[in-house]
Formats: sequence, C-alpha cells, structure tokens
Amino acid sequence: KENLSPAALMKEAISVLKGNIKPFNFPPIRTFQDGQNNFYHKDKLIELCPVELHLGKIAESIETGEDYNIKIASNKFKNIIEKVVEMQRFEKANKCLVVIGNDFFNSEFDSMTHNKTPQQNDVRYKTLFNTGLELYRDALVTLREYFPCIDVMMCVGNHARAMEFFMYVALQASLERKSTLQSSL
Repeated sequence: KENLSPAALMKEAISVLKGNIKPFNFPPIRTFQDGQNNFYHKDKLIELCPVELHLGKIAESIETGEDYNIKIASNKFKNIIEKVVEMQRFEKANKCLVVIGNDFFNSEFDSMTHNKTPQQNDVRYKTLFNTGLELYRDALVTLREYFPCIDVMMCVGNHARAMEFFMYVALQASLERKSTLQSSL
C-alpha cells in the first residue's frame, strides 16, 4: 500500500502483527563427525573477543584502586582462552571466531593512542608487540585442538590500530609458517 497517513500506517501494522505471525521453529542442530570421532554442532559458533585488554597498560592500586601491567593482562588473556576451551568442551561448536583489535594493545609504538593521547606503559613497544603476538599465536594453536574451524578477523579500536594491524599480519605469517612445518593450523 502506498501513500498511507501515519495513523493508517499504524492501523495497517497492527492488523498485520495481530494476524498470522507464527513462532519460528528452529531446525535441529546438525552435527558432523571429524576424523577422530569428535562430534561438532554445525550451527554453533563461539566468539573470542577480549575487548579492551590494553596489554602494556600500567596502573597501581594506590592511584586507581587496582594494579595492572603486562603480566596481569597476559594472565587475563590466558584465562579467557581457558574459559573458551571449557565452554567448547560443553558446546561442541563447529567454529570459533577470533576477533583481533578492540584496544588489545594500550598504545601505538610511541606510547600514544591512535589519536595521540599519551598512555602509560610498563614495557617498550617491541616487548609489547612480541608479547601480544605470542599470546594470540599460542591461543590459536590451543584453540585449534578444540575447534574444527577458526576464523580470525580484525576489529580496530582507538588505542593501537597500527600495532594491532601489524600483529594481525604477523600472526598470519607466523601461523602459515608454523602450519607448513607442523601442520598445526
């Protein structure tokens, strides 16, 4: 119908909504079996998105109420991976979506955010970058043991767009090299 007044449009919408709306019946979960007799649900996905980790950030409880540094952030990240593995043991999802970015690093190489806001870091950028790369590489190798399919994507934040992009590219190269040598991914 065209050229309806707002009142007529509302009346039409109400009549449609009162009509033949039927509940959606979800199809049964489809499973498949991999070569090692593990069953996975084809229609399930688990997302790994450690948002706002701020790896490298330094804070002391006397000033902020909580201590924070690269070691604490690394442990938080590893705990996230452990929780995802625990969840996967129950869920048996076919796919894991790993999102890189979202202020994973606290700052760019110059200890400033992408928009040049100064940040306090407890390590220099080379240590920061290598720690982040190692954390994600180890996480993906671990997750590969539990998921038949892993997708990795970028979602930039506002703190370290360049550092996170560089890590994303280095991670691809690192895993490609590792997989050709060990067939792990």
